[in-house]
Amino acid sequence: MKKTLSVVLTSAMAFSMFTAVAFGKNSDDFTDLKDLDAATKAKFDAMISAGIFDGVSDTTFGLKDEMNRAQFAKVAALIMGLDINKDLQTSSFSDVSVSDPANGYALPYIEALKTAGVTDGYAEGMYNPAGKVTKEQLATFLVRVLGKDAEAKALTGTDATVSGWAQGYVAEALALKVLSNNEDGTFGGMSNATRDLLVTGAYEAKQQYVPAGAVSVTEAKAAGVYKVQVTFNKPVDTTKAVVALTKGTLAVSATTTWSDDKKVATLTTDTRIGEGEYTATVSGLDNVATASAKFTAQDEQVSKIDFINAGDTVAYSHNAVIKLKATNQYGEAVSLGTSNFTALVSGQAPTSFKKDDDGNLVITADVTGSGITQGNGIVPVTVYYNNSNVTVSKNFKVGTVPILSKIEAGKVTYSNNSTKLADAGDTANIAINMYDQYGNPIVKGQFDNNEILATNINPVITPYEQKLEVVKAGSSFTTADFFDDNDNARVQVKLTGKVDKTADYTVNIYGGASSATATVSVGAANLATKIEFDTSAVTLAANDTDVYVPLNVTDANGNKLSAQDIVDNANAGRFNFSVTNGTWTIQPTGTDKGKLKLHFTAANTVGAKVYVTGQISQSQANTFVQTSIPVQDARVVERITVTEEPAAKAILGASDDVVYQLKDQYGKDISAMASSIVSANGQTSNYRVKVEVTTSGSGVAATPKVAHAADSTVGNVTTYYYDNTQLADFNKGFDLTSTSGQEGKVTVKAVVEKQTNGG
Repeated sequence: MKKTLSVVLTSAMAFSMFTAVAFGKNSDDFTDLKDLDAATKAKFDAMISAGIFDGVSDTTFGLKDEMNRAQFAKVAALIMGLDINKDLQTSSFSDVSVSDPANGYALPYIEALKTAGVTDGYAEGMYNPAGKVTKEQLATFLVRVLGKDAEAKALTGTDATVSGWAQGYVAEALALKVLSNNEDGTFGGMSNATRDLLVTGAYEAKQQYVPAGAVSVTEAKAAGVYKVQVTFNKPVDTTKAVVALTKGTLAVSATTTWSDDKKVATLTTDTRIGEGEYTATVSGLDNVATASAKFTAQDEQVSKIDFINAGDTVAYSHNAVIKLKATNQYGEAVSLGTSNFTALVSGQAPTSFKKDDDGNLVITADVTGSGITQGNGIVPVTVYYNNSNVTVSKNFKVGTVPILSKIEAGKVTYSNNSTKLADAGDTANIAINMYDQYGNPIVKGQFDNNEILATNINPVITPYEQKLEVVKAGSSFTTADFFDDNDNARVQVKLTGKVDKTADYTVNIYGGASSATATVSVGAANLATKIEFDTSAVTLAANDTDVYVPLNVTDANGNKLSAQDIVDNANAGRFNFSVTNGTWTIQPTGTDKGKLKLHFTAANTVGAKVYVTGQISQSQANTFVQTSIPVQDARVVERITVTEEPAAKAILGASDDVVYQLKDQYGKDISAMASSIVSANGQTSNYRVKVEVTTSGSGVAATPKVAHAADSTVGNVTTYYYDNTQLADFNKGFDLTSTSGQEGKVTVKAVVEKQTNGG
């Protein structure tokens, strides 16, 4: 008897998950779906509204109910778009009956799967409709739907919760992100699949599915001055498809985005779409019937011009604003500049005529001229596209002086090109739009003429943060504070120093009877909020004067600070340490940069402990840490290493040298020590280095690199002694020389001598 769900897919099957007729229900109709997050809810809504899933009752979906093979058959048949004969009354499987009250509904779906070659049943002549579907069987189905059977068979896995035959399918399903592991990191493949897994798994598979069959480009057309749309007969594999655009024989550079259904590619070009014949061509796909389509484009044309002011009244102002939109043949705001248009206000050229960031035409005009008073006057405005019959005219009433009636906060942009303020000096610009009592924009010129007073603008940051401030020259706002170099209104917020927490701050901008609100984010970048000592490799000997302790320092986001960050925090007074019997600094340079340097002016006692504490200054949280470092035996010379070794033989007349490095018992370099060293057991010892230079033959010698008197010469043996104060001289080594025409041999022997005086 077969124990696995048999799934055999053919390349011609369609995956049309969302083509079923909607039944009007969604997740809101089921009590056990109320707590779904927004993303998961959208997936359930799509499946429910498509009629692929329904609840186990009118009010219960059965989110965690185990899925049986009858339910699976219905879902599989529907998402593949198979032909369903709902009038079918008999089944080719002996255990499937239309009279089965629990699973009889699935008979036509089971037969559709068998006809399509998707399943051949559970056992000979049987389907087992009430049988459960395991997670690994579900993974296998979804992988095969996506045509990834070969990839799955090439994979292996070691998850003990997955059957051997399914390891590759589960690995591929995880890689495709159609299913996920449990919280403990295992898949649980042999456990039964629940209805929520089938919903989300099938939905995710649909997003990646590309139906079999040839792809054809059905249409290409200009959709904008810098935009071309290419339409396909079916969804395509967007990871492989490459769409290119040419004008005649010349390539047109463009970037491609795809529609959600993967049937439309939008090419955004670097250059304008002008008059001429274009060709869009697709490549990179395996099965293409029609690879290209041609279209003929025209130069941009102005179709119409419309006034877009809120009403037909403008304020009595030296800088009244009148806005228009000129539309091209694609329904876009025209890309042409204002030099292609003529604007007349009361028959005269306006104060200014330019385009805003949205591509609208903006007229600024003085409407306080002769014969016009507040609330009494008409201003005729005409705009036309040069050398054409495209024109628009309108008479505007003149109202009272402008009053700031509405403020809107726009996009917040950060000077560091990030999404948060982080370092001292970073600024956030809050774009501001202002409107008068007639709904028309308020501009800088109205502030310059004192028609609107900048002092009436009052931005307030909450909650209070000492290092976050509104940028302004004085105690109140001025026009210069409120507008940038391009005369765009904005409120600027500045971080004057790093902060130790990540937070969002509300900026309330009050003006007149209106206000606006924006959010400015501040990140705790590279500012220490937690310290840990790493003493695992630290040795403190009794006679050490300097010891370096590595620090693990993190910011509020848990990011580990670099050595330079630690130095910067120290320079800013961020740290406060203490050490028994010593002082501390943060090492600013060198190989120990960023480490805590402990300095001792007197020897520590062997067997005792040195306690080190630390905390973050200016922090409201408890950041206190403490560690102890045991005091070991004083450092003494234990061995001699040769850092430069002479050649075994030398040409007569040549010279060479030998260089040493003394090491202590902890493996560190040593070049000085006290005259008397007391060990943990109370013994006092002193150390020296004895060097014997032995020569034979003639014309050879070995002399100290640093001048040092010989202590004795007996025959051909010269002896040197280096006491505790002369160890650095010994480390410099000896020069070896020979005399041309003479032959000899020189041997330099060095040993460490220890003398114990008792305890």
